[in-house]
Amino acid sequence: MANMETNEFLCDLGLMYDTLEEIAHLSLTLQERGMTLTKADKLMRRTIRLISYSYSRQEALTAAERLEFCGIFLTTSVRIRQIDSTTFLQSLIGNLEDRLMSVCSSKGTGVVCIKQLAQFRLDPRRVLEGFRDYKEDSSIIPEDLSPLINILSLIPMSSAECEQGFS
Repeated sequence: MANMETNEFLCDLGLMYDTLEEIAHLSLTLQERGMTLTKADKLMRRTIRLISYSYSRQEALTAAERLEFCGIFLTTSVRIRQIDSTTFLQSLIGNLEDRLMSVCSSKGTGVVCIKQLAQFRLDPRRVLEGFRDYKEDSSIIPEDLSPLINILSLIPMSSAECEQGFS
C-alpha cells in the first residue's frame, strides 16, 4: 500500500491511464463496421496527437510537486523507478507511426508509391498529379485522386465483420 502513495507510482499511473485510454478507444474504433484504410490512418494520426499530451500525467506531476493527491500525502521512493515518459511516448508513437500509410518518399512527393499503383490499373501519372494537387490544397480532393480513394475504401481494414458473421 505504501508504494501506491509515492510520486513515482502516481506519475506512472497518470501516464498509463491516458495512454491506455486512447489506445483502447483506437482499438475499438478500428473494429467498427465500415472502417476503411483512410479512416484508420486518420484515426491513428489523431491518436498520436492525443497521446502526445497526457492530461492525467500533467495532473499527477502537479500533485507530485505538492506532495499531495486527493488528501493523500505522497512520498518519494528510491526503490521504485519512475517510467521515463519521454522514452515511453516516443517508442509508442514510433510504433504507431510504423503502421501509418506512407507516401514512400522522404521528400513527401509520393512518386515511389504512386508508381506502384499499376497493380490497381490506375494511371500513375494522373494519380500522382492528383496527389500533388491534394498536397498543395488538402481542402478539396482532386478528381485525379478519386480512383485511388475509391480503391482504398474497398480494401477491408480488418476481419472483424467476417469473424462476427461466423459466431
